[in-house]
Amino acid sequence: MAPKSKCLAMVLEVSVLFSLLLSVASQVQVCDIEDTGNVRENVFNFGGFSAQRVADEMKVIFPAVHLANQGVIRLVEIDEDGGGGVTGTTWFTEKQRIGDGFIAEFQFSIRGAGDGDLISDGIAFVAQNDRIENIQGGIGENLGYRSGLNKYMAVAFDICADRENEFGPTLPCVDHRVRIDVAGAQEGSNINLIDDPVGGGLDLQDGVIHTGKVSYLASTKVVKVYIDDLLQVQVTLPEALEDFWGDKFAYFGFTASNMDIAPANVNLLSFRLDQLKSATGVISGLSRKYDFGQRVSFILGVFDTCNTLLGEADALTFVQSANNITASLTFQGDDDLVLNPTIQDREDGTYGIFFDLPQNVVGSWTLEIRVNNILTQDMPLANAVSSVVPTDGGLSTQNLIILCVIIALLVMAMAYWINRLNRYKKKLAENKENIDMGKVAHKIADIDKDVTYNMNPMLGTLDEMKEKLAKNEKILAQFGAGETMDENFTIDQLEDENRKLRDEMRRLKKEEAEAEAMSGAGRKVGPRKKKNIREFDQQQA
Repeated sequence: MAPKSKCLAMVLEVSVLFSLLLSVASQVQVCDIEDTGNVRENVFNFGGFSAQRVADEMKVIFPAVHLANQGVIRLVEIDEDGGGGVTGTTWFTEKQRIGDGFIAEFQFSIRGAGDGDLISDGIAFVAQNDRIENIQGGIGENLGYRSGLNKYMAVAFDICADRENEFGPTLPCVDHRVRIDVAGAQEGSNINLIDDPVGGGLDLQDGVIHTGKVSYLASTKVVKVYIDDLLQVQVTLPEALEDFWGDKFAYFGFTASNMDIAPANVNLLSFRLDQLKSATGVISGLSRKYDFGQRVSFILGVFDTCNTLLGEADALTFVQSANNITASLTFQGDDDLVLNPTIQDREDGTYGIFFDLPQNVVGSWTLEIRVNNILTQDMPLANAVSSVVPTDGGLSTQNLIILCVIIALLVMAMAYWINRLNRYKKKLAENKENIDMGKVAHKIADIDKDVTYNMNPMLGTLDEMKEKLAKNEKILAQFGAGETMDENFTIDQLEDENRKLRDEMRRLKKEEAEAEAMSGAGRKVGPRKKKNIREFDQQQA
C-alpha cells in the first residue's frame, strides 16, 4: 500500500475511534447537583417525534400536524393559498408534578415561504393547569394561548412584536421579543411580567434551528429564559405556581400562530423536560406507627442526580450545618398542633431529625422538611407517621420490642449453655474408664505416702544380699566338687539362707515395681494398650 493510502487509512481509523469515544461519552450519565441545590429527574425526552410516541403520549390539535417522515410537529403552516391566520397547539397528555421546579429544553424553527417575506407570529412554551381540550387562543400577539386558557405560565417568542394588529397593515415584523405571561384561575387574569427584545443579535425567523430553554425554581419563584444558551430574560413570579394555581401539577405543551398577511411554518423538533427535586430526602423513619409519648426519628440525606447518597464532604457543599434545616410535624385535623424538632448532625453527611409525640394524641401527622428553604423531596408529606395507643398493660411498642429482644437473647444464651453441658457429659462418658484409673492411681499415691518400706536387718541391703547369695553359691559349688569343707556351715544351712535371700530379693523387686507404678499416677498398668485421657473443652462447645 502506498504511503498516502496508509496515512489516509490511519486518519479514517482515528476519526472512527474518536466518534465512538464521543458517542460513549454522550451516553455517560451526569450525576451532578444543580447550583441551586436541586437534582434533575427526566420526565420527557423527545429527540424527535416518532409516530408511536406521539400517539401514546401527545395530543396534536389541528391545524397542528405531526410530520412523521420528518419527525417534527408543525404547529402552524403556510396554507395552500400562501396564507395563514391560524393557531395550533400540542400537549403532552399526562400531567406532571411541578415539584421544586423544572427545566424545559426544546428546538424550534420558523420559516417563511420565501426570502424577504413577512413572517409571524411565533411560538410559545406553556405550562398550564387548565385543560388540553377545546383550546382556541387568538392569533397575533396572543400566540394561541391568550384568550384560550386560564392558570398558565407562557414563555412566548414573538417575532412580530411591531405588528399594528393581527388584521391590518403591519411593519416588516423585525421586532423579536421574549415575553412571560402568567394567569390565575379567573378569566382574563393574564399578567404580563416581562416583554424584552431578543438579545445577542439572534434572528428567530431565519429558518435555522434554535434552542430554547426555560427554568423555573419554586423556592425562589425565579424564571429564566435562554435562546441558544444566551440568557434572555429573568423574572421573579409574584408567587409560586403551585400557590398561584392551587395545584402541584401541570400540563406542558406548545402553541403557535401566524397571520394571514405574514404566514410562516413553525416547527417543533425536540423537547426535553426535567423535573427539579431537592437534593435532600428522608432515608428512614417514614410510614411508621409510634406509641403516643414516644420519640419519632427521621434520617435526612443528600443525593445526587443518580440518586446516590453523598458522603460528608460532598454533602457539606449543599448542607453546611443543621442550622440550614427546618422541619415541623403537624397533626392532621388540628393545624395548631405543630411539633418542632431536635436536629442533629450525624457527621457522615446525614442528619437526624427528632420529634417527641405528645401524650394521648392518636392519629396521623404531616411532615415538612426544608433545607436552605427548599422543600425536601416529596414534602410536605401527609400520613408520614401515625401515633397510636400503647399496647395492653401500658407497655409501649418500642419497649415491647426491647423486651422481646432481651428474651430472645436469654433463650439463645440458655440454649448455648445447655449445648455445652451436653457436650461435657458426652466427654465425661467417653473418658470414664481413664478417669476412674486416675482416681485409683491417686488413692494409691495417697496410701503410698504413709507406707515405709524397711529392709530385713538380718539380711542386709539388696546389694549385700546379692553379694552374700553369690558367696553362698560359690561355697555350695565347692561342696559339690569335694574341694573344701566349711566347718561353720552345713550344706542345708547354706541352701536355706540362699532361699531366704532370693525371697527377700523378689519381695524388694516387687516393691520397686509397685512404687514405680504408683509414681505414674493416671497411667494404666498392664499389658493392655493405654487409652489417652481426652482433654475437656478441646473444641468450643
